[in-house]
Amino acid sequence: MARDAGTWPDEQQEPAGAGRSRAVPWVATATGVVLMILAPRYGPHRDELYFVVAGHHPQRGYPDQPPLTPLLAAFLHDLAPGSLVALRSVSALLVVLVVWLAADLARAFGASRHGQLLSAVVVAVGPGVLSVGHLLSTSTLDLAVWVGVTRLAVAALGSGDRRWWLAAGLLLGVGLENKTLPAFLALGLVVGLAGSPRFRGHLASPWLWAAALVAVALWAPNLHWQATHGWPQLELGADIRAEDGGLLGAVTLVGFQLLLLGPIGGYLAVRGLGVGLRNRTGLVAPVATAYVVVLAVLLATGGKHYYTLGLLVALAAAGAARSSPALPAPAPGRPRSSWFVWIAAIAGLVPLPSALPVLPAPVYAATPWAAINDDQLNTIGWPTVVAQVRDVVDQQPAGVVVLSQNYGEAGAWSWFTGRPAWSGHNGYADWGPPPESSGPVVLLGDREPDPDLWDGCRLAATLDPGVDNEEFGARVWVCAGPVGSWSRVWPRQRHLSA
Repeated sequence: MARDAGTWPDEQQEPAGAGRSRAVPWVATATGVVLMILAPRYGPHRDELYFVVAGHHPQRGYPDQPPLTPLLAAFLHDLAPGSLVALRSVSALLVVLVVWLAADLARAFGASRHGQLLSAVVVAVGPGVLSVGHLLSTSTLDLAVWVGVTRLAVAALGSGDRRWWLAAGLLLGVGLENKTLPAFLALGLVVGLAGSPRFRGHLASPWLWAAALVAVALWAPNLHWQATHGWPQLELGADIRAEDGGLLGAVTLVGFQLLLLGPIGGYLAVRGLGVGLRNRTGLVAPVATAYVVVLAVLLATGGKHYYTLGLLVALAAAGAARSSPALPAPAPGRPRSSWFVWIAAIAGLVPLPSALPVLPAPVYAATPWAAINDDQLNTIGWPTVVAQVRDVVDQQPAGVVVLSQNYGEAGAWSWFTGRPAWSGHNGYADWGPPPESSGPVVLLGDREPDPDLWDGCRLAATLDPGVDNEEFGARVWVCAGPVGSWSRVWPRQRHLSA
């Protein structure tokens, strides 16, 4: 691509002549292989179960997210029904891409081959990256979008060719059809450009404005769906804020910034942030400012700690590009950064059980790692839960309805039995009510049935998945049916929560 004329006098371009590390593809590939090998261990996550069902009810949006991940989940499930390897294959591929992009970002920031390898390794063993790469979730696609958009933005800034913004806008728009969070990334980058005397001229570029129009055009169908359904994601955001906000939430959010990429990755991210904030004309400056803006927005809105992961990857890449001078040389003639490559790889083994199912399920459930990452804990025990519910259902007459208070239980029933279940939780509420001619109701959940809604209820079972996760202690009730009609009861089943 051709360069724009009139660049900043002291502009440091991307080091086009810098050699690429030949070890990076091996690191990225090995990460993907490990994720694929571990994909079938434990079981599906409640969100994955929900996404598969949601994707079989295609819409332009859902109360809790845009449509891209549910549609992808349904497609992968149809290719190989019940296969976690198939369901999670795209996640593994996206992590391979993220690892490679991290090294490429380090190269753009001036890293040597060892610096590029260091960047790839800390991302490949980062607990946050491995956690989202193990599951098919909106967070996995979101991570790839944030790192990809950042890389394209750095290409536009470092090469002087502003047409790269159009590619960034296209990817941003795709990301907004998966999750609304990339809008915060866009805001942060705009503030970063405005705060850099070298780069603020990009704000007047027609390519940047065209990129914004492309992103909004791709996002428009989901925005229209949200608008015509009363903006349910705002209500869901309030629920997340109530759960994760406040002083404790803020401390957790900030504290986890140093843990998402492991201790070495956290150090590199802090180093990269410092480089960007000190040098306002460097390539890292807009990325560092974007991180500060996004972190401030999340602190104000009660966002989750892993929402910043994509920018942490970019900052760690910047830190890897600047790491060598801070390290002692291991031997004459060897790059100083080679120390960190080995240290990062070994240090990554310590938090590994919190990110991937490398331990037997009962062992993992009894360790402190389970408290750090309850997502993994909630992939254990679904076959047992479904078998306990099935024992109750099989004793009921034909036409029995399985109704759950959360989408995980409803999705698990469909995944393991191939039979429908109903719920008022999030998107499930739009797929009911059951037929008016339905028979008795098997009701799952933590709350005792409301006698104003359900007639003739008795406790039939208490769920025990074998580990202390969200399903432990949930109860199974058998009710004769709804009081009145399903159309009367169903609106009161609707509820939104994360």
